[in-house]
Amino acid sequence: MSGPKAYGTFIKRDGHTFRTKAHIQWGEESDESIGCCLLLNPGGTKFVDSKLEDQLLINGGASGQIKTDPTMQQLIKLVERIYKDKDQIRGKFHIHNLFNLQNTTAKEAINEFEAHVNKGEYRFDESLITSDEMRTHPFILLG
Repeated sequence: MSGPKAYGTFIKRDGHTFRTKAHIQWGEESDESIGCCLLLNPGGTKFVDSKLEDQLLINGGASGQIKTDPTMQQLIKLVERIYKDKDQIRGKFHIHNLFNLQNTTAKEAINEFEAHVNKGEYRFDESLITSDEMRTHPFILLG
């Protein structure tokens, strides 16, 4: 594997896209967590394979390799700095969000999220990481 790759799981609900899972993978064999971050919401990244975009639209869900957005590119730099003394980085850096509604503009995302919660279309705690999950990571970056 030449460098880290990003992966995500998306669903479509009521015309909106939600990224329910995301991670950056170093090495191919390891599922070990090398850290995680908790951010506001997913940005506008897309699948590398356009067939997965079609699958998302047709089936309402898809998983696969995604393009790294500017935030992910910064996370890659950060993780590689943290682990610079290791010969080779292997594992997953997990990306968690306070809410999974995909939107590149924070203010719009917050307003849209609040509207969905107020209409009962989305539970405010639906996408939160559990404390048990948090304990599986060697460190957590809050953004």
